[in-house]
Amino acid sequence: MRDMVADHLSDTTFSVGDYVVEPSRNIIRHRTADLSGEISPQEIHLEPKIMDVLCALAERRGDVVPRTELIDRVWGVRYGGDESLTRAISILRKKFSDCTKDAYIETVPKRGYRLIAPVHPVSIDSYPLTALQAPPGPPHLTDAAPPIA
Repeated sequence: MRDMVADHLSDTTFSVGDYVVEPSRNIIRHRTADLSGEISPQEIHLEPKIMDVLCALAERRGDVVPRTELIDRVWGVRYGGDESLTRAISILRKKFSDCTKDAYIETVPKRGYRLIAPVHPVSIDSYPLTALQAPPGPPHLTDAAPPIA
């Protein structure tokens, strides 16, 4: 159930590293360059539960979030959620092109997961779809917005 994840980030557009996350649309966006150096937008769709995991990690960015807490928040079950969470983390790493495995999401053995990429609020009005064609760089962050802790 979507309401199991706190609404803090579930309805807020934010950035995670070089990606812009739109939970209300279940997408993450990224700018990619082809071999000629031309920048093009990439819109990546996520399953709702995968987005819920990402939002839960982003809300506690930098903190280890225990596996049991993620399973309780996203799936609301006591048993059988381990495989679903492992799959969700794997999918997020692939979507974030996390070739170093821990560049965005760190596995803390016997404890849980930690989102280690920077998280910032983003004003979607200053980052419209057409802005994805702008030169590479960080997304337009809201003025004086502190990182989300």
